[in-house]
Amino acid sequence: MELESSRSLLLFFLFPNLALVLLKIASNRLKMALAKMNQPSPILTIQPPD
Repeated sequence: MELESSRSLLLFFLFPNLALVLLKIASNRLKMALAKMNQPSPILTIQPPD
């Protein structure tokens, strides 16, 4: 368990750019997924009468 975490930490220090790229890709995918979920659905667009 310790070896695994220290190895990933070592990888993170060896390849910070790769880690940043992966983080950016992951955040972009998350944003795209959220954007798809946030498309107006009939339930959300119904406004209560004033």
